[in-house]
Amino acid sequence: VLRIRLMTGVERLVLTSAGSLDIEGGDVPLQWAPGSYTLSLAGASPAPRRFHLFVKTFPPDEAEAARAYVEGWKRQGYPAEIFLLGKRFRGEDGRPLDNRLQYVSLTRFPTRPQAVAEKARLEKLGQWSWIEEEAVAPGRGQVNVGNAPGGARSLPTPLTFSSTAPITIAPAGGRAISCSGAVELQVGADGRLTVIEIVALEEYLPGVLPAEMPALWPAEALKSQAVAARSEVLANLGVKHKLEEFTYCAGEHCRAYNGFGGR
Repeated sequence: VLRIRLMTGVERLVLTSAGSLDIEGGDVPLQWAPGSYTLSLAGASPAPRRFHLFVKTFPPDEAEAARAYVEGWKRQGYPAEIFLLGKRFRGEDGRPLDNRLQYVSLTRFPTRPQAVAEKARLEKLGQWSWIEEEAVAPGRGQVNVGNAPGGARSLPTPLTFSSTAPITIAPAGGRAISCSGAVELQVGADGRLTVIEIVALEEYLPGVLPAEMPALWPAEALKSQAVAARSEVLANLGVKHKLEEFTYCAGEHCRAYNGFGGR
C-alpha cells in the first residue's frame, strides 16, 4: 500500500463520492450518505519539521563501517546518526527484493535556510551533503463540515475518508482529482491541509502511465513505460519521502499521477 501526497496548502475543499463515506478520526467512526461535502480548516497548528544534512550511505551489511563513520563525525562535535531507509520484501514471483540503505545524517536544523547555510559551509570544506526534510510530529487542526449529516460539525485532523466508489477532491481554486483509494486529510508544515491517497500499487500505476506518457502512443511504448514505472516505484519504496511519512508525491519529483480519473 502506498501513501501518495496529492496536494498541499489547501484550506477549503469539496469532497464527493457516489458511494457512502466511512470517516475515521475523532472520537467515533462515522458514516455519511453519498454526496458532496464542503470542508474547511480552522484553528490549525503547523506540523513541526526538521531538516537533515545527509552525507553518506552504507549497505545494511556494513553496519560496523557505518557506526565507525558516525563515531568519527561525533568526535568532531556533530550529532551524527543513522537512518535505515528502504524496505525488504518479496516480489510476486517470490524473489526477495531489498532496497535498504543506512543513511548517515550529519546534523539537523529546525529551518531549511539554516540547513542550506551549513550545506554551503561544508561544501567549502570539501564535504558534499544533501538536505532531507523530516516530519517531527503531526499538525493539528479542526475541519469544519457545514453540510454534514445531522448538521454542521467540526472534526479533528487527521481524518480518513473511504468509500466503495471513487472519491473526488476539489480544492478551492485548484484542480480536482478522483481517487480509488482512501483519502487522508492532515495539517502540514504550512498550517494548511495536505491531502494523501492511500492506494495499492496496482491501483496507483494506471493513474501514472497516461500522466507520464500520452495514452495514444504505441502499445509497446506504453508497456515499456509501465515496466519502468513499476520498477522505479519498488526501487524507491520506503526511501524517497519516508521521513515525511508518505511514500511519493503526485508530481514529477517522484512521477506524475492523475488519480482514478486520469486512467
